[in-house]
Amino acid sequence: MKVLQICSFYAINDLYKNLFEELKSIAIDSDIYIPCRPKNIPENVEKNEFYSGVYKNGDRIYEKVINVLNQYLFYKKNNDIYEDLKKKVKIDKYNIIHSHSLFENGYLAYKAKKEYGIEYIVAIRNTDVNGYFKKAKHLRKIGIEIMKNAKKVIFISPSYREFVINNFIKESDKEVIINKSEVIPNGIDNFWIDNILIHGRSLVNKEEIHLIQACRIDKNKNVSTSIEIAKKLREEGINSFIKIIGDGEEKKALQEKYSELTYVSFEKKSSKDELKKYYDNSDILIMPSKNETFGLVYPEAMSRGVPIIYTRGQGFDKYFDDGEVGYPIIYNSVEEGVRSIKDILDNYDNISSKCIKNSELFSWKKISKEYKRIYLK
Repeated sequence: MKVLQICSFYAINDLYKNLFEELKSIAIDSDIYIPCRPKNIPENVEKNEFYSGVYKNGDRIYEKVINVLNQYLFYKKNNDIYEDLKKKVKIDKYNIIHSHSLFENGYLAYKAKKEYGIEYIVAIRNTDVNGYFKKAKHLRKIGIEIMKNAKKVIFISPSYREFVINNFIKESDKEVIINKSEVIPNGIDNFWIDNILIHGRSLVNKEEIHLIQACRIDKNKNVSTSIEIAKKLREEGINSFIKIIGDGEEKKALQEKYSELTYVSFEKKSSKDELKKYYDNSDILIMPSKNETFGLVYPEAMSRGVPIIYTRGQGFDKYFDDGEVGYPIIYNSVEEGVRSIKDILDNYDNISSKCIKNSELFSWKKISKEYKRIYLK
């Protein structure tokens, strides 16, 4: 089977490479077309122009499409990209098109179906939900049209499926969208699958609680709320520590703000081996991001038996019942964070064991078989 993958972020995000490699191993051959934003192209390519690329089994090609100024004109930009797609790709040789975002990538598949009759599936991600649907009201109609014309609509999380259907889909269209929608998560690197703990674990030190947040340190990741939660735990008599792993534009300011708190420490971005050691010396992962498509660190930490605190209504929420692998909180609620951590501590060993078991669900091998099932159907 031959699949055309339309994927803007293939060049900068390994999760897509992992998926396509697994698909290839089960006889799904992919070509990847990349409409690349200037900030996402390799360093050796000039950043004042808009580029696209076609990957054929890993070989990358970049060519000029349109001037960067047009990226803010949705229809002109994407119609120009569609013309470029037709020049580079013989669209009618593919069995199906898989677009990895609704608006940007999905519009191209929608145009191709209208012209060539090729069926497509489309994924809905953070930029679609918190960007286009919430902020670009004039484009909601085309987003829904893309969904209605798709053979399948893939939501990366149950919470996004619920949010989009309940807030942006008319009652007359809901049944159609619901019947063609599925939830398929992102997978984690095989390193974590290969290193899943065999047995459960207990607290590192029953007299202390060690929190960890591994992320790019920016405003969206909301590190300050995590630190305030650790601070509040101490005020309530729980000897808490928190370690922040990563780099980013907010790191220096946060280091200065919390420099007097000896139980707060910052570490540089780490390799997978180093991060595994950090997880093994931590009790709970906390990452109350404001917006999150998925959050790969959640299942990565779960693979090491570390319960998680995640954001209510964002990417990871509703994959599991509250309390199964951790708890969702309102992103800026210190009180809810403290309460959820106390609930985890009350049932730590059981939650830790469920984290280990459930982390296997995020294997790319399993996820690729789900996509193959959809492609063949």
